Amino acid sequence: MLAVWQRRRLTVALLLSAPLVAALLGISVVRGCQPRGAGARHVRELSKAGAREYATLGMTPLGSIGEIREVLRAAPITEGEGLVSSDKVSSLQALVAEFLYYAYCSDTSADYRTWRSSHGDRLLSTDAMKSEPRLKGMYEILVGEPMPDGVSPEDAFDTLWHVGRTYGDGACMAVSIANEPKGLLTEFKRLSEGDVKPPTLSGEMGPELWVGGISMMANNWWRGAVELAEAIERDGEVIGGYFAAILEFADGCRRPMVWAFFWDPHMDRWQFFGLFITNKLDNRVTPPAI
Repeated sequence: MLAVWQRRRLTVALLLSAPLVAALLGISVVRGCQPRGAGARHVRELSKAGAREYATLGMTPLGSIGEIREVLRAAPITEGEGLVSSDKVSSLQALVAEFLYYAYCSDTSADYRTWRSSHGDRLLSTDAMKSEPRLKGMYEILVGEPMPDGVSPEDAFDTLWHVGRTYGDGACMAVSIANEPKGLLTEFKRLSEGDVKPPTLSGEMGPELWVGGISMMANNWWRGAVELAEAIERDGEVIGGYFAAILEFADGCRRPMVWAFFWDPHMDRWQFFGLFITNKLDNRVTPPAI
């Protein structure tokens, strides 16, 4: 039975790319999917309550990697503090800062691709992009036409990256981040094939406002140097690290974003494996191409 972030919340649609990741990260919806029937009103109420709470937070504009990283230092560790060293906490925050910079502050998608490649991540081939219905469909939704034949993976990704910066009146373009502990948190858990506990995301606001009843998983156009399932099969257990922050987007709305990593002791670094936007009911919203 798949775990969900909130067992008594509405399970909307499970649309994740692999059973292990699905078990770990729970409910997910794709852009344009609206909850209906029982529980739908509760989902909307949680989203509205979250928006009211997020509006009270102090925010800092996204700037350099160093400036972003300084803001992230305010994030409390809400679970699993004894599982990792302070160096590992710092390196996880550094990766989040780098992601925010290259995804939202960098002028070119080539910079983002170079950054991902420097960590050993590999951009999917065009054939692989077209063979995965979620990726193929998302490209057509955002770009407005099918992926052309003969296009290189780099050109296909670059097209998505640039479209995402203006799509939905800036609903997918982060511009600032919460600068107080209430709007940030870090969490660590042991992950294994038989025990894939989802992140709790409690913090000061509690999971009802951090997660609500709805979340969207970013479509991953890359494959990591080591995938989560491979690491668990190899080692039996890994440490999962999660970072959550309230971001403000160019359309003026504030939404939670959650990054998921696992520690690879063989490579001595965190491996990125998932990104979510949570507790926001809005057809314009889609997580960035990552």
